[in-house]
Amino acid sequence: MFYSSRWNAIKFKTISYFIMKNFYLFIAAIFLVGACNPKEENAGNHPALKLTATMGAFTSQDAALAIRWPDAATIGLFEFDTRSNIFTNSNRPMLLGQGKGLSDAQFEGQAQSSDGWLDDEKIFYAYYPYNQTQTMASAVTFAVPTKQTMSAGDSLAHLVDGLFMTSTSTIAAGHASEAALTLAPATTALFFEIINQTTTPLPIDTVKMAVSGAYLYKSGTYNFRQNAYNFTTTDQTSNITLKFDQIATLAVGEKIRCAITLFPLEIPQGGSLDLEIYTNNRIALASKVAELAPMVFDAGKLYTASVVIDSAAFNAAIALPERQNSFIIAPRNDGEDALFTIPVSRVNEFWRTADLSKVIGNDDNWVVEIIWQDFDLAGNDVLTITPGKERGKGPLSRFGLTLKKYPADQWGNAVVGVRKADNDGNPTSDYLWSWHVWVSDFDATTTTNIVTYPTSGKIGMNRNLGAKNATKGNVGALGLMYQFGRKDPFPGAVSTNVGTTAKAATTNSTSWTTVDPDIGGTFAYTNQHPTTFVTAITDASTCLNTTVAKEINRGSWYQQPSGDNACLWAWNQTTVKSINDPCPKGWKVPDNTNAEGNAANAANQTWFGFTNANWTYDPTNRGRIFNNDWWPMAGWLDPFTGEPMEVGTAIYMVSTRSGTPNGTTVVNAMSFGLYGDASTTVTPRYGNIRQAAGASVRCVRFTPDD
Repeated sequence: MFYSSRWNAIKFKTISYFIMKNFYLFIAAIFLVGACNPKEENAGNHPALKLTATMGAFTSQDAALAIRWPDAATIGLFEFDTRSNIFTNSNRPMLLGQGKGLSDAQFEGQAQSSDGWLDDEKIFYAYYPYNQTQTMASAVTFAVPTKQTMSAGDSLAHLVDGLFMTSTSTIAAGHASEAALTLAPATTALFFEIINQTTTPLPIDTVKMAVSGAYLYKSGTYNFRQNAYNFTTTDQTSNITLKFDQIATLAVGEKIRCAITLFPLEIPQGGSLDLEIYTNNRIALASKVAELAPMVFDAGKLYTASVVIDSAAFNAAIALPERQNSFIIAPRNDGEDALFTIPVSRVNEFWRTADLSKVIGNDDNWVVEIIWQDFDLAGNDVLTITPGKERGKGPLSRFGLTLKKYPADQWGNAVVGVRKADNDGNPTSDYLWSWHVWVSDFDATTTTNIVTYPTSGKIGMNRNLGAKNATKGNVGALGLMYQFGRKDPFPGAVSTNVGTTAKAATTNSTSWTTVDPDIGGTFAYTNQHPTTFVTAITDASTCLNTTVAKEINRGSWYQQPSGDNACLWAWNQTTVKSINDPCPKGWKVPDNTNAEGNAANAANQTWFGFTNANWTYDPTNRGRIFNNDWWPMAGWLDPFTGEPMEVGTAIYMVSTRSGTPNGTTVVNAMSFGLYGDASTTVTPRYGNIRQAAGASVRCVRFTPDD
């Protein structure tokens, strides 16, 4: 297994945790030479400033950072009085002086003017590197790259190249002839020593550090008058990736060092620090470096840890990404249990604008449970909640899932939900959010599991969302069904037989219910009741649409006007993935711009170009073949009962688009429909089904980060 050292004095079960030695925190100071009389005015005296930069604050047990100043290195300097009155051209450079080798350097300059002394004092603020565009003397903006590149032969070079340093000092007028400021690092650094104790060479090219319980920041503003950083939510990130400039292959017993720079950070109780190590783009280690808290990483300090990789390290938990509603996971190649963690932060993304009483606060307990699963193996233990990871506190923590080491054909689905809980872990609320876990051999990193659509060039999956396989004629290829705009799936048919003989599938752990739209027709309700099918609105006198004249919400499950589709699946938004989108990271529900695939909109019309010539009808297996990929006739779910319809005779793939109304009486969802019978003909159509109906989804490639 892997081992880690200790952060300061925090306890850990295996080996002492992150040790920091020889740390010296340099405080900005002034050294006055000669007599100083603060009551005596000497306005003609321009203090000569010596700014000394030293890296003594960045030291560890066996490594110290050395400054590598570029030839044109300059320190930025602000000069102002105690009332924050900034002098003209105050932001100016001070050139590099003689210096003292690689570890220390001096910058020399002179105070700008004899004016502006207030109460016999001036305040100087220095920073490195110099930024001529800064205009405010109260704060300076710095940035930390979230994708850092490191030389395999020099693990510390990129830290000093991107080092940020600051200093503040108050200088009296008097007879001060010389004053010195000591620059201190404004960032912190984590230094990892990775040791290969497997039985084979270990090639490493990427290391990713992630935190839960707190956010990392890409940029921030350092306010030197308050000695504090200010960050905004738009600058938040959960991980930093470090890429080696070349693959580093570690022999058995060999080690390599890597360093990551970041802003000061505090991880609260319940949070963790995770490290993922990639070998030739394959995860070799994804392990929890620390899960005890609080952990504090201060500015000007270098924290060190040792991570040992042996055979057991390949089975550490993988942290699944934030801001997603579904995840693709698969058994490990070595047949061991696979461990995953999922963040609960998605809960507050929805409820903070819908109902603050359902937000998970920092002191709120929560508990997770598997709502349903449809694995073929009896016993309901293919996917389980990881022992000890079923409960947590606060919105930034994670729960754990264990995928058992069953044979590779145990594919299927599960929906996992979170509720608020008391101190003993007993639920005290309805579900706040739920996630779809898709256990599949679908590999989005290869070209063998995808299909390129004609004309539009869009990239799609080669199977329905939630399908257990992509095999012709197999019931597992049918996949799951989705009501328009909802993130939670429903099971489809239990067989591929034609018509009424195909009954609704049941899971091995729950039953399905229906509810009238006057009760369940809101996202607040559906997000708390993921196993409830909301039936269609039938009263043509209600829900008058204020966006599209004379269109009404009949046929939808959603109580709001049907023109308000931005809060459904964000229709006609190729660069937006809605909070309700059911596709996993890197994929989304396809977009379509008009009902019949007008040529003028072909670039935005995912399915434009589908014609009879594209498809081969397979009456035996009840489906269609397109570019060697199988499209089963999964049918659709009746909008009034939730039961499968037209199984074996129809394909309906729903998109984000709200379809044109049927007359002006029914609200539909834009879909791609394929019909057929025992003949060899096929009728592709950009048809419409009622928004309350359930239909298949084939996700398309989505490149933005979320």
